[in-house]
Amino acid sequence: LKDSISPKRQFLVKKMKDAKIIPNYTYILDSIERAEALERDRIKNMSKDSLTILQKQKDSVQHKKDSLKAAYYFRRYYSKKP
Repeated sequence: LKDSISPKRQFLVKKMKDAKIIPNYTYILDSIERAEALERDRIKNMSKDSLTILQKQKDSVQHKKDSLKAAYYFRRYYSKKP
């Protein structure tokens, strides 16, 4: 931790340790990494049909986002009233 903190902020290390911010922060990072690893393993072990369904869901969400963005730009730039 000390090598990742600027020398100008070294005095904050003791305060952070006393406030128990550092252990909570590392716990959060570890739990996020664990969740990502579980998700990777789950996707790796899925059948091809399940992967196809998952990809279709992602594509439909992306299509909806693209459609909303296109509608926004059309309204903003092309449907101006004279």
